[in-house]
Amino acid sequence: METKSIQRCGMSIAMGLLLSSCMSLSENSGPGFISGTQNAVSGQVSEFLPTLNEVPREAFKSQQALNWWENFEDPFLNFLVAETLQKSFDMRRALTNVEQAEALLRGVQADLVPSINLSGDGLAVDYSDFGAGAGLGGDWNLDLFGRTRQGVKEAQSNIAANQALVSDTRRLVLTRMVQTYVAYRTTEARVTLNQSNLARLQEKRGRIDRLVQSGYSSRLDLDRADTQISQIESNLAALDAQKSSLRNALAIFMQQTPRALDANLSRPNSLSLPTQVAPPNLDYIVRHRPDIRAAEWGLVSATHGERAAQLALYPDVSLNGSIFNFSSLTNIGSLTSSIVASITQPLFGRGRLLAGVDLETARVKQALLNYEEAVFQAALEIDTTLTTWDRRQKQLSFDEKTLNTAIEAQKRAQKLFFAGQESFTAVIVAENTRLAAEESYLLSRQAAFNSYINYAAATVPNW
Repeated sequence: METKSIQRCGMSIAMGLLLSSCMSLSENSGPGFISGTQNAVSGQVSEFLPTLNEVPREAFKSQQALNWWENFEDPFLNFLVAETLQKSFDMRRALTNVEQAEALLRGVQADLVPSINLSGDGLAVDYSDFGAGAGLGGDWNLDLFGRTRQGVKEAQSNIAANQALVSDTRRLVLTRMVQTYVAYRTTEARVTLNQSNLARLQEKRGRIDRLVQSGYSSRLDLDRADTQISQIESNLAALDAQKSSLRNALAIFMQQTPRALDANLSRPNSLSLPTQVAPPNLDYIVRHRPDIRAAEWGLVSATHGERAAQLALYPDVSLNGSIFNFSSLTNIGSLTSSIVASITQPLFGRGRLLAGVDLETARVKQALLNYEEAVFQAALEIDTTLTTWDRRQKQLSFDEKTLNTAIEAQKRAQKLFFAGQESFTAVIVAENTRLAAEESYLLSRQAAFNSYINYAAATVPNW
């Protein structure tokens, strides 16, 4: 599929999803609502995207069984991914959020069953009359109007939203970690490149010195060689600092000390840049992208909360009673029991309840805005990453040609100098051009890696 076609598809997804988001304010049926919304979105996408059927789905299905980072063919990167998913602070924090949401659900569900309490008391008057009592009492809010049940649905939706956020956290954490690893390997390659260039220039500097003494070169050429050496030494100092920073960042992802990583990072890497990307399965992305799902579940949770706040304006019907009670240890056979039904209807002081309704309504509006924003960001992210991938591939191709040309130019300048047809200044200029081309190529390759990572994180369904 062409880039422009995908751009149109991305904006069409946004339109379809935004239209479907309006349904969230009229339905309150939990998972059924989500399923209905997904079906509506699918139908609208098909309506807006007549070219969707032309997408080669088979090519994309093969990606679903393959983790996208495995396309780099680096075994150590696969190990880093597995360790990061288990030990990353962000992943562990996201999982604890799910645990908190589950605990909140259990607390709300407990309000649906009767509460039974054991009580006891004792009384002494002038140390002559002593009495004691004990009993079992209970109360049960019948939830006739469904406020507690709405709270249960709100808590269930909150769990689903946090579970989707776990998947989205996995997506974002892996994106950052893999990009950090690529940056480390690129910096490592730049260090190696600058070290080899420094050794070559230091050797050449001695040759220039001899040429100056014999009159075949000028002092200016020697000064230029010294400048080149100083620049490379400065670059090496900066690259060493950057390499250390990236290594420490990887250590944070994996919860390891930098020294523990050094042994593995010192091994030769085998990073391979894929040359093709699979076409995005837009229908699957609409249904399963975790940030959109989290925002949608957040909207569902907010609508349940709004409904619960509205039902708080209705009467509370509850049963209260004591199963048995005896008032004196000397008269233990005197047991009593009672049951009372009560209705509580707020008459005055309803301002707090009405303010609660307004608060939940504002929360629904905010959740809807979050959902719309998630949709637009997802659509534009797909468009941006696909365009960037295409441009980075072209840039890398041009930089590779530039590097090859610079290498040939340097060789030709050296031959012409030894043939007496060029001054040594031409050799130095060619050397500088090659150094710049090598640096540019490595940085361009890193940018191409990052564009692939961003595209895969935005579109590959293996979240």
